[in-house]
Amino acid sequence: MSELGSLSVKVWREAKFIEELNDALLVVEADMIGKSSHFDFTELDISESKKFLFNFVKDLNLIIKKESISIDLIPIVTKIEKSDKPKQDWIDDLDKLSDVICSKKVSNEDLDVLEDIFSLLDNQFSKDFQHLYAY
Repeated sequence: MSELGSLSVKVWREAKFIEELNDALLVVEADMIGKSSHFDFTELDISESKKFLFNFVKDLNLIIKKESISIDLIPIVTKIEKSDKPKQDWIDDLDKLSDVICSKKVSNEDLDVLEDIFSLLDNQFSKDFQHLYAY
């Protein structure tokens, strides 16, 4: 596959993943503030969204700890490692987030960690998208 084709596939996969992450975050936030019925989110939607976020957080944490490898998440791990926030703080936040995601006790502070990660993903997607259109 050509470099342009590879980049196109990468951008498509990133866009799909960011959309899924954003959707799951929206469902969990709506549930947290008691508005899930307002958006017609079912208990199944809430459960699946929490499971998706839990798996993402667990996988990201394993990669940061160097216990696993995922080509798709390497750019975000690199950004996390270069951020002003110490790596151990990220690990601690992700450990806590893993514990609370499947409970009813998800707080605004917990969601802030997810939104920080989401912004790093979004920045990487924007860079890749610009690179794609630079051809």
